[in-house]
Amino acid sequence: MDNNEEPTDSASDAEPETREEREARERERSFRRLGDSLISSIWGDSSAAFKRGQGLVTGVAHGTKEELVRMISAEVRGFLDKMDAADLVQEIVSGLVIEMKTEIRFRRDDSGRIEPDVRTTETRVESEAPADPPAPESRRRQMGQVVKDFKDKAKADKAKADKAKADKAASSAKPAQPSKSDKPGEPEPG
Repeated sequence: MDNNEEPTDSASDAEPETREEREARERERSFRRLGDSLISSIWGDSSAAFKRGQGLVTGVAHGTKEELVRMISAEVRGFLDKMDAADLVQEIVSGLVIEMKTEIRFRRDDSGRIEPDVRTTETRVESEAPADPPAPESRRRQMGQVVKDFKDKAKADKAKADKAKADKAASSAKPAQPSKSDKPGEPEPG
């Protein structure tokens, strides 16, 4: 068996690999190639070694960039999954005032079908401003309270899910009620 070849196991080939296992194996291979290339570049000529080293550094930087982008995208995806869009939209729209002057008339056309005639003469969008905008410090406190409420809700949801799981496990482990015939000293009905 060659040093660059990895032993294969027929049992592991039957199971599908997870993404993390593939990425770990690929990182291991790339670092092994990096080490082999560095050793060979030391014994080769200097201009070729410089070009190989430059290529290796570029490859490592590219791999690092891809890993960083993957990690950041996973974090952003997790944040967006936890965000409640309906509450956010309600908060945005809560102080919005839309004033429209619209006239809708229904008329019959030449063929006898009814067609609507819509005319909008004036549209105005305003925002209801609070009497005194909160100071930056109170805004921070409000955001801190929002974050605290969010964490508390997440803990409560987790506790509720854990309790439901425990109740389900307890109900499946509960023994069946004995029938009258199972009691000692009583004759079986029949």
